[in-house]
Amino acid sequence: SDWSSDVCSSDLSPKLAQSLSDKVDPEKLPVHEVTWIHVLRGLIHESLGDTSASNTDFSNAIKLAVSEEHRQRIEMLNFRASILGGRTDDATIATLRERAASAKDSPLAFAIARNLALALARQDRKADAVSALKAVEPLSEIRQGESDLLCGLILGIDTPEGRKALQNAAKNPANNTLRLTAIRALVAAAAEAKPSETKSVANEVYDFFMKQRQGQLSFECPRDPAV
Repeated sequence: SDWSSDVCSSDLSPKLAQSLSDKVDPEKLPVHEVTWIHVLRGLIHESLGDTSASNTDFSNAIKLAVSEEHRQRIEMLNFRASILGGRTDDATIATLRERAASAKDSPLAFAIARNLALALARQDRKADAVSALKAVEPLSEIRQGESDLLCGLILGIDTPEGRKALQNAAKNPANNTLRLTAIRALVAAAAEAKPSETKSVANEVYDFFMKQRQGQLSFECPRDPAV
């Protein structure tokens, strides 16, 4: 709808997004959109550091959930907002672990694992973060690409394990945006390596981009005009 396009524009500052969202009257929205204006306001307030207002917004959204899955998706967005806003503690991680255990093999399993991984990474528990993502495999191709990209960024472009995960994301044809992000990270790894490792990392990245499939002319990292 027009209101969501305006509020979600990437050109907006959080303050301007808040101003626009405050002008939206939930009572005048279609029923299926009312929940999401509260969610958007919660995300905006969290980005502005207004935890109390954010909690109120998400509580209002949860009250309007039409199913258990709908409610859980809203709660996952709430967790994600708080984690990205820097509110990560042992209680949050414990709750997410419980959710992950109960949601195994459900449609929400990856979303919960992603939030748990982000929370653990915030505490610099990188190995635990990667384990949380690996625990929900196997994944669909597009989710696997997202998981590999996140693992690579968490482990860091300065580590062989991080670069290997980024290479897996770069080879995944399911989402060009994810591929581009992974490829840029690999190029940055070569450009930003420590002087003692510059040549070896640059060669590693070059070899990855130029490696061809055995007995074929195609490359392991697919060539795509869009990428």
